[in-house]
Amino acid sequence: MKKEIDIMKEAIHVYGYESQVNKFIEEAGECIAAVMRFKNSPSNETQAHMDEELADLGIMLEQMNIMFDKGNAIKFRELKIERLEYRLQSIKHEEK
Repeated sequence: MKKEIDIMKEAIHVYGYESQVNKFIEEAGECIAAVMRFKNSPSNETQAHMDEELADLGIMLEQMNIMFDKGNAIKFRELKIERLEYRLQSIKHEEK
């Protein structure tokens, strides 16, 4: 089997940039709907569907990172993780 990154690059090449952006949007919507169904009616079935949609969205997110400058996304991710850490520390400090 090919490496995941190679399969994703091939998908972008075969389906095209615009199609994969549209697919990302579609998968994001399906994922949101699946999470809401699980939240409103937790069961093994709704969790399995949510897990599947999370996997689909993860694959499309990785393709988005390939198509766009992943370096910028990594920088923003690092900043947002730092901000989250700061907020968590602030909450812990307030609890004392």
